[in-house]
Amino acid sequence: MQGVTRDVKKNVLLREVLAHIFVNTIGIHNARYIGDQLVKIGILGAIISFVFLVILNCFGKFFLYYPYDFYIFAFFVVMGLIGGIIFILPSDYYKFSKCKQCNHEFAYKEDVKPDIREITTKNGTTTTYTTRTYKCSYCGDLKKVHKTFKTEPISFTDQV
Repeated sequence: MQGVTRDVKKNVLLREVLAHIFVNTIGIHNARYIGDQLVKIGILGAIISFVFLVILNCFGKFFLYYPYDFYIFAFFVVMGLIGGIIFILPSDYYKFSKCKQCNHEFAYKEDVKPDIREITTKNGTTTTYTTRTYKCSYCGDLKKVHKTFKTEPISFTDQV
């Protein structure tokens, strides 16, 4: 469980650093706008290049000689993912970490270890309830975040 905690801390640190950079340089709203546009362009470009990839392969073995359309498809997919990860996640973190009472940016820090409860039913369904408590570094305001994750068992008889 400790490895999971380290990974979560690294991800939060990455989001914090990127969010600080975006707030100080281009502004968080501009970063969100750029990220949204990159994702839209990435999805649209991936769809168009995938359609051309399928059409060209249906009319012959064009793809074997000219794999450029696949490279274009991969470029748009990567551009959409990078736009989402680098621009959108830090802006979401910025909105989450701004205190509602004192209006300080990046104020909420995790206060105590998360409360994690797992409930397993007779049919094998596991429901995980996680409650995280965040405290404002400036005014002491508390924010509780509740998440529920449900895991269904895999039944091999349903697949036959």
